[in-house]
Amino acid sequence: MNKDLIFIEYFIKIFPKYIKKIWVYKNDITISLKNKNDNDFLNIFKCLKNHYHFYFKQLVDITAIDYLSNFSRFSLYYNLLNILKNKRLFIKYDIFLSKTKYINYNISLITLYNSSIWLEREIWDMYGIIFFGNTELRRILTDYGFKGHPLRKDFPLVGFLELNFNILTKTLQYVPIELSQDYRKFYFISAWENI
Repeated sequence: MNKDLIFIEYFIKIFPKYIKKIWVYKNDITISLKNKNDNDFLNIFKCLKNHYHFYFKQLVDITAIDYLSNFSRFSLYYNLLNILKNKRLFIKYDIFLSKTKYINYNISLITLYNSSIWLEREIWDMYGIIFFGNTELRRILTDYGFKGHPLRKDFPLVGFLELNFNILTKTLQYVPIELSQDYRKFYFISAWENI
């Protein structure tokens, strides 16, 4: 734990105005960053990758969380790994919508980590967050004709279309989903009440 405190103190000395919150859980450090401009965001990751004290050379994963009711709707979590010291670091970054822009976006880390190409494509496909600088943003987990982003909280659970096979024409067709509520029966009595 002593090494973690030294690492945290050193990070605070270098980036005092960018830190929102720091916490440690089971020897993994999570740092929540304040929302700054794109150059500052890239400079933080450059320092984390190339500075001899940090040396997080590997970007293992990027994931997003959708907080539908929050002012910052999406939070990105970057999972960095220092192989030499066997140390893991999580960077949390909130994406805010301003009055001038109506899209959720963040700057891409392609110039620093090659693995971010694939990871950013997954997040764009599932959440609709655009990464500026990534020229490979196209569908990766859903069909190319798919509309919407399925891991957003406002996306309907059943989707908009279903894929059916037409026996007469022997082709696959997308058909709008029709959910009939007439034949559904709801049992409000618990089976455990009779015991």
